[in-house]
Amino acid sequence: MVTLTTRPAVQMPVIASLPPALPPTPATRWNGQAVLTAHDQLLALRARLPTFSRVPFIVNGIENPHYDVIVEDDAQYPVTTVSKSYGLMQHATVFDRAMDGLATLGFDLHGLHAEMALTAYGERLKISVTIPGYDFDPGDGCPLVLRMNLLNSVDKTTAVSVELEWLRLVCGNGMLSGIGAAGFRKAHFRGIDEEDIAEYLALSLQQVPQDRQLLGRWLEQPVTPSRALPWIDQPVAALWGAPTAARVWHILQTGADATPEIHRGSEEAPLLPVPAHERPVLPLGPVPGAFAPVANAYHVAQALSWVAKEHRNMGTRLRRLKELPVLMHQLLA
Repeated sequence: MVTLTTRPAVQMPVIASLPPALPPTPATRWNGQAVLTAHDQLLALRARLPTFSRVPFIVNGIENPHYDVIVEDDAQYPVTTVSKSYGLMQHATVFDRAMDGLATLGFDLHGLHAEMALTAYGERLKISVTIPGYDFDPGDGCPLVLRMNLLNSVDKTTAVSVELEWLRLVCGNGMLSGIGAAGFRKAHFRGIDEEDIAEYLALSLQQVPQDRQLLGRWLEQPVTPSRALPWIDQPVAALWGAPTAARVWHILQTGADATPEIHRGSEEAPLLPVPAHERPVLPLGPVPGAFAPVANAYHVAQALSWVAKEHRNMGTRLRRLKELPVLMHQLLA
């Protein structure tokens, strides 16, 4: 018989990630699990990574021949069931391969700082580390740094992936390097080695000059309200929902974040559909680094990035980050 145990709290210092100009956001979750975050020396994070084992899926003495259970080693807490063919890839293994890949390219790992996000039971992991030597200012006085994001899970929700991201320091916004490049992804049915990651990183770093040129062009490309308004009401509302589109529109117009007002109609006075840009919102604090009213494509992208990263669900944040280039293409097509 499978017995569930209570897992002790993970001992990691929770960091404040929101600018003081905005009210605190409710705790981040990742597919329903609480997310704990920590800043530390990059190499010191390895000791914080939990390990897992796979055990037979047995209930009342009867074993399921098709599935195993993934169990966290410390508290013996079961986190998911997987097929017999599933390749369990430990967080530490993925971390080591990524560090080897960076070292292969000549980066000195000592002294680098990183941020780690880990679900409460340890099954999902994201580590972000700044790649030195690639900082630049696209022209608006708000520098960008290049980060490597490393993701893994042991519960089938997230394939092993490595992606490069431009991080805007003033507000913590991120955009993928390559402006939509697929990144390095590997299913858990296959192995992973440092050569794979080193090759991906080398190719991605070659993309940096093109990234800088594109972001500079976006900064110089005018975006008028008449162009942005139908884009908000159609592509943005269709992909992210009308309430979120209304929030983006408010940032573009005022430079301040907002929360959409919820109005429920009645049988006597039903609510009529309204375009996203006309939806009422409750203003919040100013968005750091925002330029309002927004007049160029680059700052439109930053408004999208802000809204994407502020979502409570880590999975939604990651998905929206990948969708940002799609929305920008639709705006500028």
